[in-house]
Amino acid sequence: MDLKRSRLLSALCCVGLGVASLTGVPANAQSAHKALRDLPSDRLIVKFKQADATIAAGGRVTPSALQRLRDRQGVRSKILRRMGNGSYVVSMGQAGKRSKLLSAIKQLRNDSEIAYVEPDVRMVAAGDEFFPQQWSLRNSNTGIHVQQAWDYSTGMNTVVAVLDSGILPHDDLRTNTLPGYDFISDTFIANDGSARDADATDPGDGMKAGECGNGIPSDAIHSSWHGSHVAGIIAAESDNGLGIKGVAYNAKILPVRVLGRCGGYSSDIADAIYWAAGYSVPGVKDNPRPAQVINLSLSSNNPAACGQAYIDAISAARAANVVVVAAAGNSASAAGDYSPGNCPGVITVAATGKFGGRAYYSNYGSEVSLAAPGGNMNYATDPNGILSTVNTGNFRAATDSYAPLQGTSMATPHVAGTVALMKSLERSASPDKIERILKNTTSDFPSNCGGCGRGLLNAGAAVKQMIGVTSAPPHSALDLTLGMWGLDGTLQEFQGETGIQYRVRVINNGLESVKNLTIKNILPADVRLKSLTSDTAGTCTLGNSTCVIDRLGAGERVKLTVLVLTGKQKKMKFSIEVSGNNTGLVSDDNKTSRNYGGN
Repeated sequence: MDLKRSRLLSALCCVGLGVASLTGVPANAQSAHKALRDLPSDRLIVKFKQADATIAAGGRVTPSALQRLRDRQGVRSKILRRMGNGSYVVSMGQAGKRSKLLSAIKQLRNDSEIAYVEPDVRMVAAGDEFFPQQWSLRNSNTGIHVQQAWDYSTGMNTVVAVLDSGILPHDDLRTNTLPGYDFISDTFIANDGSARDADATDPGDGMKAGECGNGIPSDAIHSSWHGSHVAGIIAAESDNGLGIKGVAYNAKILPVRVLGRCGGYSSDIADAIYWAAGYSVPGVKDNPRPAQVINLSLSSNNPAACGQAYIDAISAARAANVVVVAAAGNSASAAGDYSPGNCPGVITVAATGKFGGRAYYSNYGSEVSLAAPGGNMNYATDPNGILSTVNTGNFRAATDSYAPLQGTSMATPHVAGTVALMKSLERSASPDKIERILKNTTSDFPSNCGGCGRGLLNAGAAVKQMIGVTSAPPHSALDLTLGMWGLDGTLQEFQGETGIQYRVRVINNGLESVKNLTIKNILPADVRLKSLTSDTAGTCTLGNSTCVIDRLGAGERVKLTVLVLTGKQKKMKFSIEVSGNNTGLVSDDNKTSRNYGGN
């Protein structure tokens, strides 16, 4: 069967290295937490009914019960110390194995001299072993600042539908996973022996060479466990001693299987959108836990317009107050050419690498709403990817694991998880309001990210704006930030002339509009202004080195790009001054300076 010609398949959004990176990855399913948990148990807490006053630390006198334990089971015990409640800590020496320890406990519990006995349980830090490696959450320059959001929301009482390859019962996901549904209607693609059913478990999407028809793929491709990876980014459990933290670690994942071997049909995906949003779908039992957010980490494998089926389904989801977040795609091309990221009503997400610039594979363009970390990998275990939950199995599931992948598929769940944090605070917030806040609170890109939308996702700022929290000092209506478009300290050539290009950002973190806002560039002597442009169309009247804005509303921002020609100078100090007739700024707040240029 020639699937390439007869089927329009939707492809997973993690690119080449992302899908293939599991091949030969030495992923260790036993985390350090598990390893500590499996250490031999070697101590008991024992309370004697009539403790002999001669019992002392070091076990100089052995109680009869412990002597009997030695006689019957060969366990040489030793009293280490007396506890505050009169119990004793008893070392079991070489008892070691759990089975032998349990046998010892059983004998002591049946001994007439013992009031109670229990294991001296070894505790470990209830953290997440790989959280320090989650640069997309932690990096202060290129991450999403989610730790600031967790002060206000962790996603409680929200449901995020992950329309993907299904999910595995990974230990880091199990508690936060709801029963889902398998919407794949083609049994070949389903790869689980049946078509649609109520089991969203991922059986693997690995492909043998030529299995998809017409010689595709040219070589075997191992299973990606893509849905589990996406789910982990959104809602992996927190402080359970395992792996990673999800962006919204108290949210629930609704796994909806739409992608399998060789991709998936847009018709199945459209049906799944309806179902996830709470609508009835013929032949499918209604969803008892409709989602507030739908994550679409998928894209057409070739340029495709947004079809009417997608348009109708997304429109219905929005009517049900469900936010749909979609990947821009991984073709390094115009996002407007790839569905469903080009569909009206979705929040379309581009991907950045670890250094904050656009990832080489990411689609771009005017359809993109904002960007989020998606990773930029050069080899299979490259830590510059996004670490999340996967499995060691090549074709069928084997053992829980963690691995980095890259793609707009990985960027999208960062946004979906942030939406869950926001929806947890205001369930009734409309998709339009959510998107507006996400855009208004983005961070500037640390590196060039042309066509990546309004900025880099800032979960902390988005959540704060959702509840009206301002991080600005109480006397200031503005939070003035100065940034540079290029590399700090580097002069650039512009049409044969040496210059410096930098950016200015002004955010109104106050609760009222600022009127007659003036942003003035104070340039050094002998420096000529080449251009001054505003990234916010229609709000800025430009003149000389100054931008005048009639009104900047609460929570709104303006960004300027300034290009100056430096002549023979190599290092200069530029300043920005902000004023307005009702800003209430003090002198220390309305001006900032920064040095630019070479040595």
